[in-house]
Amino acid sequence: MKQLDMKQKILSSTIAALIGTMSSGLVLAQEEQVEEIVVSGIRKSLERAMDIKKESSGVVDAISAEDIGKFPDSNLAESLQRITGVSIDRSGGEGSKVTVRGLGPNFNMVTLNGRQMPVANSPEQESIASGTQSRGFNFEQISSESVAGVEVYKTSRADIPTGGMGATINVNTSRPFTLKDTQLVVNVTATHDASVIDGDDVTPEIGGLFSTVLADGKVGLLANVSYSERHFGEVSTHTDGWLRDSTASKWCENAAAECAGAPHIYRPVTNISELQNNERVRTNAQLVGQLAPNDDVEITLDYVYSKFENTQERFQTGLFGDVSGNTVTGLQLSDTYSVLHAVRSGAAADALVYNNELLLENNSIGLNLKWQVSDSLQLMFDGHSSSAESQPDGQLNDALYMAQGPLGQTIDLTYSSNGLDAIIDDSGSFRGNQQFGGGSPLPGVDGFQDPTGFAPLGTVLRNIAINNEIDEFKFQAYWDLDTTKIVAGISRTDYSVETKAIASGFVFQGLNPCVDCDSYISEPKIIGAPSGFNVYNAINSLPGFVETNFPTSNASILAANPPTFFGAREESTAIYFNLNNEFTLAGLAAGINAGLRYEDTDVEGSAFQTFPVSLSITSNTEGSVNFDTDAEPQFYTVASDYSVFLPSLDFHIEPAEDQVVRLSYGESIARPDLNGLRPTVTVSDYRPGVTTAATGNPDLKPYAAENIDLSYEWYYDEGSYVSAALFYKKINDYISTSQENDSIPDTNGNPLLDPQGRFVPVDPGSPATAVTSEAGDPVAIFEVTRLLNTEQREVNGLEVAVQHLFGNSGFGMQANYTTVSSDAEFNSSSFTVQSPLIGLSDSANLVGFYEANAWSIRLAMNWREKFLYSVNQLRATNEPVFFAEYTQFDLSSSYNINDNLTLSFEVLNITGEDQLQTGRYAEQFLFANDQEPRYALGLRGKF
Repeated sequence: MKQLDMKQKILSSTIAALIGTMSSGLVLAQEEQVEEIVVSGIRKSLERAMDIKKESSGVVDAISAEDIGKFPDSNLAESLQRITGVSIDRSGGEGSKVTVRGLGPNFNMVTLNGRQMPVANSPEQESIASGTQSRGFNFEQISSESVAGVEVYKTSRADIPTGGMGATINVNTSRPFTLKDTQLVVNVTATHDASVIDGDDVTPEIGGLFSTVLADGKVGLLANVSYSERHFGEVSTHTDGWLRDSTASKWCENAAAECAGAPHIYRPVTNISELQNNERVRTNAQLVGQLAPNDDVEITLDYVYSKFENTQERFQTGLFGDVSGNTVTGLQLSDTYSVLHAVRSGAAADALVYNNELLLENNSIGLNLKWQVSDSLQLMFDGHSSSAESQPDGQLNDALYMAQGPLGQTIDLTYSSNGLDAIIDDSGSFRGNQQFGGGSPLPGVDGFQDPTGFAPLGTVLRNIAINNEIDEFKFQAYWDLDTTKIVAGISRTDYSVETKAIASGFVFQGLNPCVDCDSYISEPKIIGAPSGFNVYNAINSLPGFVETNFPTSNASILAANPPTFFGAREESTAIYFNLNNEFTLAGLAAGINAGLRYEDTDVEGSAFQTFPVSLSITSNTEGSVNFDTDAEPQFYTVASDYSVFLPSLDFHIEPAEDQVVRLSYGESIARPDLNGLRPTVTVSDYRPGVTTAATGNPDLKPYAAENIDLSYEWYYDEGSYVSAALFYKKINDYISTSQENDSIPDTNGNPLLDPQGRFVPVDPGSPATAVTSEAGDPVAIFEVTRLLNTEQREVNGLEVAVQHLFGNSGFGMQANYTTVSSDAEFNSSSFTVQSPLIGLSDSANLVGFYEANAWSIRLAMNWREKFLYSVNQLRATNEPVFFAEYTQFDLSSSYNINDNLTLSFEVLNITGEDQLQTGRYAEQFLFANDQEPRYALGLRGKF
């Protein structure tokens, strides 16, 4: 990891350069005595956004494009994080998903031109077999070049789609009738990511927008395409989880005094160092045609396409699994009984290589009709059919290759809140007869990194395909009656998602000496395959994998991991009414916006499930769930429905000129996470003393929130304002996790039987006699985890913001701070299953800029407090993952060469801020990566 003082030096130099440039620009402006300032670029964008905030009903924030095809950031999420109360999750150094007012991605609705957009995000690594799917929109997939503006609705409105309990984020794209004149914009950017390890040092970003209006303004055409390629790397250290063991754990065998009196110990599951290479390609396209046959009718037909590809190679070396008897010395525990220090002897550092290939495609076609029936009445129809699909052609998207390294290493491990330190003594590394069934240690193996000391263990192949489709239409009438405006409409949404997943399980390939070790480590392949074998083109080489028929269910290789299918469908019909009236109250300008939305939703959860036939106990510590490999999966569906009334009321008054006080009340919903709608029952763990399972619940009702907002805004000068907002949310029908004792049906619908009572434990190292369920055994009782609407939660907070333009000097600044709290925060002192809010955190932004003459320069700081990222670690369920506090600095600048050409330069993450994750306690280190700055040099032409 880089040292803090180096980061401070880089930051100091950058700020000094920025101040120097600003100062020079200010002096130059004063010397030239410019009398007229042309409002454009950053300033124009901020003024437009401020006008939207000022004129909107309720609490609304916005971002506006600085010019056609020029959004403030190349990534929409990076721009959204500048908005008060909005914070982001980052993936691969880019903004991906947003949290608003402490409510995470699943609680926020993202729309494109007012239309709900589908999402298909395939998970990676072990979670792939579960076929998870989130509602959270991923902004990595959208180029910002065609975006005209973004609006963030923080208070409820009856006439916008439901689902945004945190906020509804609407992305507006360009339209030819809005741009009017013929426009051609071309962007060419060269990007260098300083983190790149194996890839191109410079990658291209190319985009273009063309818009024109023909036939005397009756026909408009627009085309926008962009292509972005990025190569980057990541060096990280991580632990896959922390398990809570009894003091009888093997970790305590040589540390009786240290473990004495401890109720338990927390020990790491793995210790891994990883090098990662990524090649990300993003392609976006938008086609728009508009027709105005007369002054009263406007027809818009548009098509939007995006393709997101990420090819990833991950090389890991690590210690996996629990320790052997009497191999741990020097154990030290923290006050929370977490391992701080341990020396492991006789360990083997294994090598894992992952090849992940993610492919996502989005398609959307939409039609909008507007008819100005009279001066006061407008009718509008809007409809679209959109889809998002991951692995659309059944491509393999996760392949794992594993080799076991030499035994005999001694590794000194030290854990802290800053990471993991490991000192390795490999002088005793060897691979002896316990590995190969006889013989002496291999010659020439002098260290754990010597390839000849590795032996291939096996392969795991996985595939998950997600298809999310949305068909939606809306018919709306709009009356403009001078001071009163009325909107009434009806909408219909058909939302469906299908997830298909398949996993080979671990295919053991024989622990034999590595023949082509260097090649195996650098270019992993299935050992023993014919010369020239290519795993990516030969899925059929494994029995039962038929590339054209993913997933399959009749292969013996899949017996322990049968394929899964999950489908969910939501059909919603809504009727809404909204009234806006402007009036005078006690001589002060005031207004009210009142609305009501009724929505009825039919829910259907469906699945193919292969039910087990029996249970087996195979050793003192292991058990298995057995399936009939010839049985066909059974398809079944569970249906439910719910209705909601969602009132909204926004009142505003202007106590003085350019000052606005707002009071808002509204009710909103957020639909359950898609995983929670699964009707399947899955055994999580079955072994002596442990019987756990999990099931979804298609009968879940949505989260329902009552929201109150009180805000004050003072627009004291051109482009300048201060604002403060208090917000409160009472969340009813909060979805929480419950655990109940229950049986699980077998393939015949009868309860599974438990053979544990007939198993005879044996001494460690001795072979055990396995037992399998049979008539006369008692019914197996599992601790079943399921989701229920049971609780109520509260969220409250404060937002403050200031935007100030320093007259005509060209200088300006923005600053905001949000603090949020809730009774749904994670309680680290409780070991029960919890259902906290993900992403709850304070956040702040500080932006300074200078824009005058041909120059524009901006320095932005974004800060986010420590926050809960997940309630499950990769290999430790019901154990939390926390992201540590994070601060990032970004710099962007541009120079107008002439009226048509602009040269730009930007640096993202100037200081190379790293990310850090910890577990339940600060000393439970989980993940740290070494991030580097990203540089972009671009040329923009506008004609």
